[in-house]
Formats: sequence, C-alpha cells, structure tokens
Amino acid sequence: MPRVSIIVATYNQAGFIKESLESAFQQSFKDFEIVVVDDGSTDDTESVLEPYRDRIRYFYQTNSGPASAHNLGIENSFGQLVAFLNSDDLWLPHKLEIQVRYLDQHPEVGLVHGDYVRIDAEGRQIGSSIHTRRPPSLTFADLIRHNTIGMSTVVVRKKWLEKVSGLDPGSNPTEDFDLWLRLAQAGCRFAYVPSVVGKWRRHSASISASRIRVHQAHIRILRKLEGLCDARSAEGRRTLRMIRKKVLREKRILCMEQCREAERAEARRLALEIIRERTVDPRSWFVLGTVLLPPGAVGILAPLRQRIGKTIRRW
Repeated sequence: MPRVSIIVATYNQAGFIKESLESAFQQSFKDFEIVVVDDGSTDDTESVLEPYRDRIRYFYQTNSGPASAHNLGIENSFGQLVAFLNSDDLWLPHKLEIQVRYLDQHPEVGLVHGDYVRIDAEGRQIGSSIHTRRPPSLTFADLIRHNTIGMSTVVVRKKWLEKVSGLDPGSNPTEDFDLWLRLAQAGCRFAYVPSVVGKWRRHSASISASRIRVHQAHIRILRKLEGLCDARSAEGRRTLRMIRKKVLREKRILCMEQCREAERAEARRLALEIIRERTVDPRSWFVLGTVLLPPGAVGILAPLRQRIGKTIRRW
C-alpha cells in the first residue's frame, strides 16, 4: 500500500499535465501512487497520458466538474494520506518529503499546507510567494476571513476526507475553499510548513480565471454554512456574524467585478440588495454610487475605492 495517493483531476489540460506529472515523479519521497481522473477531456489528454499508463492509475468520467473528479480519485485511492495536484500546477521536489514528515511527527494534525508561487502559462513566476504572511495554522474563523490555501500545496489524512464525504460538486469553482471550511468545522486541525512547495499556474483556461464565478461560489458556500450554524449557542451566533460579514464583503467585491465586466444590470440589482441589508454602512453607498456611474469610470475610481475602503475598515 502506498503512503500517499496523489489525486490529479484534469480537464482539457493536455498542454500542461505532462509537466505536472513529471514534477510528481521527481519527488524525493517515493512511496506514492498517482490517480489521474480525466473529467471528460475533449483535447489530446488521453494520448498525452498514454506513455504514463504503467506509472499511473487512470480513470475517465463524463464531464462532471473538478469536485466530482477529485472524489472519484479519492474513492479509488489506497494511501492513508492524500495530496492534490492540479493538472496545470507543479510541485517542487521536496514537497511530499517535508509534509509527510510533518504529519508523521504531529499525529494530531489532519492537514498540512505550504507556500506557493504563481506562474504564467510559460512557467514564469508572477510576483512573490503566497501565504508567507498568513498565520502558521488556520482555524475555521481564519478561513472565513481569508483563505490562502492552495489546493496543490495540501496533504491531508484520508480519514478526514471520508469524514466530510469528500468534496461538494455544488461548490465549483471554489470546491477547495468549501472543503477547507468543512474540514475545519468538523474538527480537522490544520498546520503550515513555511516552505514553497508548489507553483500555481494562472492562464486563460484555468477554472479560477473568472473572478465573478469565484465570488458567486463563495457566497453560495457561506450561505450553506450559515444554514448549519446553531443560533442558540454563543459560538453559533459568533460564527453567524462572521459569516454574514464575509458574505456582505463578497457581495461588494462581486458587484464591482460585475461592473468591470459590463454586467451593469446585475451589478445594480446587487448594489440595491447590499443597501437594503446594510443601509448605514458608507461602503454600501459607495458601491451603489460606483455602479450608477457611466461605463469606464470604475477603473478610474479603483485607486480611490481602495483608499476609501482602508479608511472605512479603520472606523
């Protein structure tokens, strides 16, 4: 039995998956299996994978989304530990060695994650590493406020994934954020290794490319959690307040994104909804005023919006 099951869910990433798999094969830690789930690709993914068929376990399904593909991989895995590798991302060679050692030394920890860098389609680094300025471990409250965990940086004990019934297909395209929240709420302890372990590729075909879809999904996920909170307890009420505050913030961001993408009717509808929910908040009126401006003014006002937002947050 392998110690680690590497789950690679892929859809139309023929141009990147070979490099991703090679980064897994180059790991200094060797006790792993690779489970590739092809989520109904229509490109050359199957032929690209053909030379690797004796080194991977390959499954094909009709297109059902990344959460469903990951779940199929988890169900057909044999390792006690599960690592996720997006089919356009890369791992550094020490990734599994560092994180498996950490979990062996800390049996109370259920999930360990690390830093990552962003790269473009050609593999060039974009900006600095992500996560180094976040807390060394994340709680449920930390995750609600700001999720910085990259899916390809995670190693998690399989028993925790089974406890929460895997990923939720209804949470696409932010199924990872939903999974972290449910794991934390179930009592899974998170830990962090201060090391860059992966490279997150940003390109036009990536699922996370649409910021509007991401913020819409965040709102759905938070609303789902809101319905699970027990308002009769003090802890439940604190969590509800935290979730509702985050939902309002996501709505404001979504409204501005819709404005930038010329979805002005939707932006106006959402802005009025925000006003009804938080009439006395100056930020609500700023959002409404922005969406009522002529097209093109949103980008011009972006620096002003950032300064006003910082001022309001200090109030």
